[in-house]
Amino acid sequence: VAERATLTVVGVLSAPPMPIFCGRGRVLLASGLTQEIYPQWWGAVGDGVTDDTAALQAAFDALPNNENTVQGVSGRVVIPRGDYIVTKPLMLGGGGEVRGDGAVFRARDQTGDKLPAIMTIRPGRVTRNSTTIFWRLKSLRFVGSGRDTSKGTFTSVGLDFASVSYAIVEDIGISDCVT
Repeated sequence: VAERATLTVVGVLSAPPMPIFCGRGRVLLASGLTQEIYPQWWGAVGDGVTDDTAALQAAFDALPNNENTVQGVSGRVVIPRGDYIVTKPLMLGGGGEVRGDGAVFRARDQTGDKLPAIMTIRPGRVTRNSTTIFWRLKSLRFVGSGRDTSKGTFTSVGLDFASVSYAIVEDIGISDCVT
């Protein structure tokens, strides 16, 4: 997918967790009919070495807009077991589900600044009059970049869901993060 282009899938997309997309453009699964979305479609590895931030973000960005879905749940991103390196906060949109199989999101500071969160809601998505934002998280682990406060390289929080109207959080672990 070319940079600044969007590939919109209006039907069902079904593929195993392996690379099927490349390029810097956006893929949008617009119908909400795709049951499971895998970050591996965009090249996530989960080996504890590779920076998986872009592939994870692409999977979250592929979820359809909240307005086109039932009860604010726009889709499910499935994160297979692995150790996923995250170098900047993963931004979630209007609602959906993130389901892991014991997947670990490990913060890896790349800029010298502390990572403010491993996963958060995209800024500007919530106002007093906006629709309900619903997220369900299951079977995930969040590991911060450590607690070396003299260098300021600790992760402030694992999850920043202050803007979420409703969330179900099951089997979540958070360590090496300041809460």
